[in-house]
Amino acid sequence: MSILLNEQELELQSTVQALCADQSVGREARRLLDAPGKYDDALWKRISREMDLVGLAAPGSAGGSDAGYQTRGVVLTELGARLVPSPYFATAVLAVDVLAGIDSDPARVVLGRLVAGTATATVAASEAGTVAWPASSLATEASQTPGGWTLTGHKSLVVDGATATYLIVTASSASDGRLGFYLVEAEAPGVDRVPSGGVDGSRPLATVQFSAAPAVPLPAADATRLLEHVRDLASLALCAELVGAQRHCIEMTVAYAKVRYQFGRAIGSFQAVKHRIADMYTRYELSLASVRRGLSIADGHEPDPNGQALPIAASTAHAEIARYFRWTADDTIHVHGGIGFTWEHDAHLYLRRAVSSEWLLGPPSYYQDRLAGLLAL
Repeated sequence: MSILLNEQELELQSTVQALCADQSVGREARRLLDAPGKYDDALWKRISREMDLVGLAAPGSAGGSDAGYQTRGVVLTELGARLVPSPYFATAVLAVDVLAGIDSDPARVVLGRLVAGTATATVAASEAGTVAWPASSLATEASQTPGGWTLTGHKSLVVDGATATYLIVTASSASDGRLGFYLVEAEAPGVDRVPSGGVDGSRPLATVQFSAAPAVPLPAADATRLLEHVRDLASLALCAELVGAQRHCIEMTVAYAKVRYQFGRAIGSFQAVKHRIADMYTRYELSLASVRRGLSIADGHEPDPNGQALPIAASTAHAEIARYFRWTADDTIHVHGGIGFTWEHDAHLYLRRAVSSEWLLGPPSYYQDRLAGLLAL
């Protein structure tokens, strides 16, 4: 395993960096914070149709490039660095990973539309409680009627839940209580989507209520195992974003420490500031190594005879990096001093992303407990 990018990945990194350079860090994030609404359609068309980035981890049979999770992580890191608001995480990560693990015609059709950039989707798996994406005792129930399957219940913390074209919903069967995945068209009757607001405007969340909403079952050989696998991949994808955000915070902070003078000297020459930035960089390097190793395992580049390497790597990365980025975002504000606390500066946008990401897929304590169980501690 190597944490260094290969030639193709470096080229992809440069391409996405050029795309993100056209985006003001705060422009779209502030727009969505002040007036929650739809993403920039022109930007999403560039990402999904012109650059074909949605299908990086999708199989070739669906029109994807099957390039792997580490390659997709390159894109996520650069989008996270600039806090580019887009449906990429929900569509290219959550939805694509679920649909790629299901062998059915509806799954293949929707997956093809996502890869082609003609639709967006998200996964609605979170419910009230401390468990990330619960697999049992769900509040959402699927029932089979003479007219087909319907869903009743609610989901919370649904990324892009108010704007996605399709919802991939976890629910328990009314007949036997078994977990299953169900495809719901977001505009179908019986679907009520309410934006949740939240602290991070660049990643809109929603609460979704289902009232006998029509649904199409997506049969999986082992729905619980698929759910856990997709959650692990989502954790690593989220961490890849946070690694990029950490890097940009450090770049902002170093640049400011060089030009901000106090007592006749650049504040970067003060030992206290040097040590704080050194701590930020140390956390970044640990995060980078952790997430790239996890993505390498997901791509099958390391032996995993017991099938636990990926859950361990994902839980470790999530428990560490979510906290590391929050600390780095805090340090960014403090080194910037008074200007760092203002609305006009971008530092608070990164702190917002840090706070929201720490709990997006479940609290850090959940992953710490899960890791302890996996390691039999």
